[in-house]
Amino acid sequence: LDHDFGPKWHLMASYRYYRLNTLTANQVDIGGAISGDKMGTPTALTPRPQTPWFLVIGVTTNISSSVTNDFHYNYLRNNWVWKGAGAPPQIAGAGGAIEPLGESAGNVLAPFNVNAQQIRTRIWDGKDNTFRDDISKLKGNHFIQAGGQFQHNFNYHQRTDNGAGINYTPTFQLGDAGGGGNVAYSATGLGSIKATNVSPSAIQRQLDTYYGIVTDTQVANTYANVGGKLTLNPPATGIGANTTVPYYNFYATDTWHVFPSLTLNYGLSYALELPPSERDGNQVLMTDTAGNALPVDTYLASRKAAGATGQIYNPAIGFALINHLATARKYPYDPYKTAFSPRVSFAWNPKFQNKGLAAIFGDGATVLRGGYGRLYGRINGVTQVLNPLLSPGLILATQCKAAQSSTTGSGGCNQTNFTDTTAFRFGTGSGLDGISPATAAAPPPALLTQPYHPGFDGPGVALASPLDPTLRPSDVDTFNLSIQRQVNRKMLVEVGYIGRLIHHEYILENPNQVPYNLSQGGQTFQSAYLAIETMLGCTTSASACATTPVPVGAAATPQPFFETALGGAASSYCNLDASCTAAVMRKQKSAFRAQRVFGIWQALDNNVNGAGGTGFTFARSLMGTTTSNATYGGAGQVVSGLSTATSNGYSNYHGAYLSFKASNWHGMTLQENLTYSKALGLGAYNQSTSSTAAEDNFNLRQQYGLQGFDQRFIFNTFIVYSTPWFKEQRGLVGRAVGGWTLSPVLTAGTGQPLQCVSNNNGQNFGGEDGSNFTDGENCIFTSKYTGGAHTHRGVAGTTVDPLGGGSIGTSTKGGLTGDPSAQINMFTNPGAVWDTVRPAILGLDTRDGGAGPITGLGYLNLDLSVKKKLVVYEKFSLEATGIFLNVMNHLDFNNPSLSLQSASGFGTVKTQGNTPRQIEMGLRASF
Repeated sequence: LDHDFGPKWHLMASYRYYRLNTLTANQVDIGGAISGDKMGTPTALTPRPQTPWFLVIGVTTNISSSVTNDFHYNYLRNNWVWKGAGAPPQIAGAGGAIEPLGESAGNVLAPFNVNAQQIRTRIWDGKDNTFRDDISKLKGNHFIQAGGQFQHNFNYHQRTDNGAGINYTPTFQLGDAGGGGNVAYSATGLGSIKATNVSPSAIQRQLDTYYGIVTDTQVANTYANVGGKLTLNPPATGIGANTTVPYYNFYATDTWHVFPSLTLNYGLSYALELPPSERDGNQVLMTDTAGNALPVDTYLASRKAAGATGQIYNPAIGFALINHLATARKYPYDPYKTAFSPRVSFAWNPKFQNKGLAAIFGDGATVLRGGYGRLYGRINGVTQVLNPLLSPGLILATQCKAAQSSTTGSGGCNQTNFTDTTAFRFGTGSGLDGISPATAAAPPPALLTQPYHPGFDGPGVALASPLDPTLRPSDVDTFNLSIQRQVNRKMLVEVGYIGRLIHHEYILENPNQVPYNLSQGGQTFQSAYLAIETMLGCTTSASACATTPVPVGAAATPQPFFETALGGAASSYCNLDASCTAAVMRKQKSAFRAQRVFGIWQALDNNVNGAGGTGFTFARSLMGTTTSNATYGGAGQVVSGLSTATSNGYSNYHGAYLSFKASNWHGMTLQENLTYSKALGLGAYNQSTSSTAAEDNFNLRQQYGLQGFDQRFIFNTFIVYSTPWFKEQRGLVGRAVGGWTLSPVLTAGTGQPLQCVSNNNGQNFGGEDGSNFTDGENCIFTSKYTGGAHTHRGVAGTTVDPLGGGSIGTSTKGGLTGDPSAQINMFTNPGAVWDTVRPAILGLDTRDGGAGPITGLGYLNLDLSVKKKLVVYEKFSLEATGIFLNVMNHLDFNNPSLSLQSASGFGTVKTQGNTPRQIEMGLRASF
């Protein structure tokens, strides 16, 4: 509706409604297990209906000849649902669903997949009201604008999972890569599966799956918040939030035409986005021992300071609803009340009397523009609504990543050394329910205390993702400066600079950082660790790290940290070796070769003041290390994975550009742009990110480097050319030759950073456990790579590496004996490049390349639109169109794999990255 009510009032109203039901393949039943499905016929079980709609009403009023007011109201209904069949037991009588090969296996049909990331169900029902009013006044040389906005967002959200890999249905994983590994198989068992050319870990997974050994059990129980008490819900009950987020914004700006050649614009705005408020207090925060909200920076600073003096800082942490903290809070994070946004810019069109300057800048043909402004980001709905639910309390996600005893309910979650006859096998014995997925030893508590201390008040937890109480919106300082020169009436050239400085960016941090600066015997752990990595050749290359023999006896230079921390040569941990350093190298050699810093520390952090001689003699220092609490399977302070949403990130962008424009020059209009830029930062996390955290939580700058979207050069051009001849299309020749329009669009650019994956799932600096949580560190090039980013054909790879790395870059599309044209690699000699690459090493490397240490493959694409207008006679014409995407059918390859986990695939290029030529034809008649 668009209507004028007289000369001063104008009304606009619009309503739009959408309905979309996407039928995904996230969960598929092929065994006819779900009611209504047919065996052998794949049936999709996870539709994604979306039914958003919005209403907009606007009133524009001309109050006077110089004053205009514009009022808008809009209502947005944002409604979507993730439907699914869940994970009912595939076998009647079983206590949970079977998940072969674990979460990482994806769509395993048994007879339907049950991995939480694909089958979890969710509801989002957003109801957002926005009121906005703007007033404008023209007074002399000033154009003044002011206004304000109020936005009231209400979001209802319901979910069935903990945000990562655990759903509310009990699940028994068989042969999971992250669990098991502690079952010894007899000769009979080993002979039951052929494992030729399969890695030891893959053999273990095959055996565990084949024999039905439960390697992981997990479930997410939910609790109802009734009167401040958390009471266990019935099984398979989702959890929800009713969250309100108000937002206010006010601004005033003035555009001042100071002189005919100079215009200034300046203004100020203020924004206040209050933190989310949940109707029933369903927001969970991490707490300290006193029950107060615990900032992650405070915890990490205390942990680092204690380590520097040789002390352990590992106090019990808790999780509590926002209404049950020791110090009351209204919001999960503090309101940010100083979001002032200044802005100033200018446009100067100089005219010089000096002949030299006048020749350069022309007679009013040049415009110099510049400006500065500050912008504030918004904290989105995932962080505001979802994250406060994802910690122990409302959702208690428990997990046991180890094989269990065949005696149901006994053994806890820290048992080891089972055999194929003593470990629990699903579907055998007196029942099918096996070890309770809740805790592997005890049922979940019927009532959770406030605060809830994992391992003490109930079972330990697999994952937690609280918001930090210091969370705030990001801010961006923006700069720009440009010079635009008109060459003639139809052409102009512009050159400019754009800069961005981003502060308080969203990033996830893990307070459970390995205290690598802990000092024992006058030496820090990181120094001792680096010494061992050096002895193993790992500071040289990945090949040397894999093949250098483990020093024995006196060849293993004793490191004071390990000699002291492991109790000396006479301790039960060290007495079979020449020193404690030799002992730890022998027992943890695979972890040292894989730079699994967290894994090494966790394996040693399981001792009680030296009892048993199984590890460090000092007190336990990790949140996930088990302690003696028999009620909950031996688990005391157990939080396996913890990432806290903070605003400690930062980044920047700097770009220079050159642009040329031509308008209707001999029938041609075109624009060409060339950009040279660099983007640096800590990774630019999406606010929906989960199961990841900073690489080094003591030193965020460790991961500072190129952003994933960094591109050094980008060039694009578009042209619209209408043939200037036979425009009136008279005669047969005129109709055939006239009326053509050609519009090519060319885009090209250098590649983005290419990640070089390490082989430890994100443990290089001890920031994550590599199982529940990981990060994105890169491997290190020991010498500068100068080979460029190109593809090379006929590169079969290196079958014998002089440093013993094995076959490098041999896993090509054509294989060793295939067509050389299909043997494509980014490197002419992948073996030589491999020998200059190694993992990042704690104590040696202070940067690890950001999103990638080298640049990936670039791209080039040309699209073309062709139109021909044919005038049949005066009132009737036809227009034929042809749109050619990738008209040259040019092939751009996907980036190669650079992974220390796969030497054979190093640098190989196998798949197309762009879309092959596509043609769309059309015909339009006008009469």
